[in-house]
Amino acid sequence: MKRVVPVLLVVMMILPYAGAVPILDSSVRFLLQSGGYAETTEEISLSLLALTMSYGTANNVTIDNITFLAYSLLYRQNEDGGWGYYEKSTSNVVDTSYAIIALKSAISLYERGTSQYKDISKAITSGIRFLLNSYSMNGWGYVPNTLPEFYPTIMAIWALGENGYSAENENIKNAIEFVESVEKTELREGKALALKILAYKSVGYKIDSSLIEKVWELVNSKDITIEEKALLTYALLNYEGLSFRTAVLLAELENLKNEDGFTYWANEHEPLVERDVIKTSALATLDIGYAELGLPPALTSFSRELCSVILSSQNSDGGWSYLEGYPSNEIATYYVLSNIGYCFSREGVDKALEWAGERLSANKNEVLRKRELSPRYVYNILLLARFNMLDENEKKENIEIIKSLKLKDGLWGNVLGPQPKDTALAIKALLALGVSPSDQDIQEAKRWLLSISKGGWGTYVQTKYYSYMVTPEVETTLEVLEALLPISSKDELQRNVEWLIDQRRTDGRWANIKELYFYNVLIYEGEPRTDLTARAIALLSSLGYNYRDEFISWVMDHRNEIVSRGNLVEIPLVLNILYTPTYGIDIWWVNRVLEKEDFKVVYTSGKYYTARFVRNALEKHLNKTLLLSEFEGFKNSNYVVIGGLDDFNISEYNPAVSMEVENSKLIVNGHYYPLKDSVVIVAGKHEQNYILFVLYDGNSGVVREIFDLGMFKYFKGPAVVVWYQYGTSWTPELMGEFVR
Repeated sequence: MKRVVPVLLVVMMILPYAGAVPILDSSVRFLLQSGGYAETTEEISLSLLALTMSYGTANNVTIDNITFLAYSLLYRQNEDGGWGYYEKSTSNVVDTSYAIIALKSAISLYERGTSQYKDISKAITSGIRFLLNSYSMNGWGYVPNTLPEFYPTIMAIWALGENGYSAENENIKNAIEFVESVEKTELREGKALALKILAYKSVGYKIDSSLIEKVWELVNSKDITIEEKALLTYALLNYEGLSFRTAVLLAELENLKNEDGFTYWANEHEPLVERDVIKTSALATLDIGYAELGLPPALTSFSRELCSVILSSQNSDGGWSYLEGYPSNEIATYYVLSNIGYCFSREGVDKALEWAGERLSANKNEVLRKRELSPRYVYNILLLARFNMLDENEKKENIEIIKSLKLKDGLWGNVLGPQPKDTALAIKALLALGVSPSDQDIQEAKRWLLSISKGGWGTYVQTKYYSYMVTPEVETTLEVLEALLPISSKDELQRNVEWLIDQRRTDGRWANIKELYFYNVLIYEGEPRTDLTARAIALLSSLGYNYRDEFISWVMDHRNEIVSRGNLVEIPLVLNILYTPTYGIDIWWVNRVLEKEDFKVVYTSGKYYTARFVRNALEKHLNKTLLLSEFEGFKNSNYVVIGGLDDFNISEYNPAVSMEVENSKLIVNGHYYPLKDSVVIVAGKHEQNYILFVLYDGNSGVVREIFDLGMFKYFKGPAVVVWYQYGTSWTPELMGEFVR
């Protein structure tokens, strides 16, 4: 018989504890301690789904916690393969679907062959069999051999979709037609629409834009419960990922929480609505865990494992080598630092940048002595430029050095003559140092590179009488394409892009040389390399080709091999594919610094009252006491700076961001935004310290709304632009965009 445990009693039974912790850790703690009071299959399933999504992100979720909840579901599975509403109650389609969805999410955390993997896999297989046997006419009823209804049908579609079934399956296709024909469901509207999005996305069914518009309208209304808002937010996060709009939803949801030494959510008390504290808290925690990294749980867990290898392999001098235990190398350190934002190690970054700064002099002397550009020197420059560690004099000096190393024909190379790889490296370095793409040397290098290739680049031999390309190589081709991509059109590169795609092996990976033939006889077949594959996929992704999903599937099947190999170029490149691309100095990164370290809030002329408001909001959201003062220059501290749009040359603090005002328009990275009421939030760096710029002219209302609600915590990218859009209503709508 069901034990009725009121929400307030559940909260009272959990011993609160003092101390400020991140909201994800605090909400996870509530789910962990309330687990003994979860009685329904839906409550346990949603809690398992939330904890699985938080694993690798929240500090207090262990694999044992996941295993405990997973086996709680396994123990209550009935002999027919299904689950009931309570333990030992009759199996039904809805609860079976919830259990399958949660277990499918959790199983990815276990290695194939382990007892946990086998047990969970067996339970999922039996559950799917129950669902398939329960299909009736053109959908699912609550129990087998009953007429189809909306709720069980949409849940079965979702559960089967999570297990590889697609909209092309005849039963799924008929079920979707049934769902679309239902005019009135037995669910509240918010829940019904959210489940539609989740189910349709899982089976690959095209979601009509009108459905998304309706969901956005509903999620912003006051006529939904907190549980509905959390589920709608999860559906929208799945549909469009973390964007400005979903960041606002997350902040709104966070502000609906209850706190009593831990964090939980409950529906407001109203007729016909239960408070459902465990379900509502699980859905809200699921949202925050998803947004924190935006990855499925297995990828989150694996990425943390890769991060552990990176962080533990840093040499005492601050750099990294290709393999642990070897002398630090500029190329390996560049790739590690370009992706270490996923791992967050402020101390490690500072130490590595210090090492890179010290190495520059030696690398300069070496290239001047040999009169030949070296990859280590170039990647040294790329690293320091990426983190804005070179002043204008240093940039000018290195530009002069690189240009002085040109051969007689105005290109870069060695004793064999101009070389594609050397010339590409020169282009990369010059662009990173701020040289214009229209620079004559860059344009001449581009023209030559495109002229010598019929598909791919390799070693180039030039003599007095003839010139020819030795067998093109993937590594050299990637170096050249990466250099040319910012200064070329897709059409200009297409021939070489097609060559690169053609080098892809049947297993989906790239070797440096796919194969060599001599008189139509295969004499050599190259070994595939994970680092080249990751670079190729990243480059092709920027051109609209998607090989990412297949590669991730391969990576997850070979994760132990990747970790044990410990290749410190390969690992960060894999991380780059697991996550969306980083953009150097990122707002997400700076927010992590602000959470963990001290900082000051400063303001420029006329911004005192806004700065005071921001300081108070930050104290509330970050649980810190902060100093507020007028800006007097950057010293040895991290900063949040409240200033005007023309108070700073932003490019000096983040080379990835350009900003100007022209004809009453705000231009950020080439994109136009309305100037009125606009706010630009930019991540910046000065020497060893990080800065969050909050820049605006005119009305401070947008700034106050951003920080009062706390949405800044969910911003990503080098910059975010936020503004008011004025319509027919009295209240303007807050609009925004993550700037790339």
